[in-house]
Amino acid sequence: MSTSRSLRQGAVDLALAYSFDEPQPLTPGERRRLRWTPLPDDPLYAVLPRTHPLAARTRLDLAELADQRWVLGCLKTEAQLRRYAARIGIELDIAATTTDYLFAQALVRAGVGVSLIPRVALEDSPDQTVVELGPYGPVRHVAAVTTRRGLESAHLAQFVDLLAGISPVT
Repeated sequence: MSTSRSLRQGAVDLALAYSFDEPQPLTPGERRRLRWTPLPDDPLYAVLPRTHPLAARTRLDLAELADQRWVLGCLKTEAQLRRYAARIGIELDIAATTTDYLFAQALVRAGVGVSLIPRVALEDSPDQTVVELGPYGPVRHVAAVTTRRGLESAHLAQFVDLLAGISPVT
């Protein structure tokens, strides 16, 4: 069941959602019924094996990883990476695909390839290096999505306000 359908049918009161391309991906019809409350953005980072030649860098441009083998960790991240690659004129060499960011990082640590991982899913491991992508690396626009009527609940409205006020993890 889709997030918006679950909200409309009352199966859930709140959903956490994200989009890469635009801060509010709701359709005009959904905007009449749903409220998209922006939360702190979640940038993606390059994750490299500790012994990778670029592992000592503090920042990379995605183009610097053009000749690397890639481990893809989620369908939406894969689509975003493919768009970035097409934009800068590189073809991706896909070594592995998974739907689990933790497993993708395990594959990186094993030397299978490099990956893009959202900040919220990064693992702290001595066998991998996390490098910022800049200056315009991919970012997930995260939001709390509720029905407009659902925000009549004081508890839900307070919870959404609390989420919106959380500082991004650095």
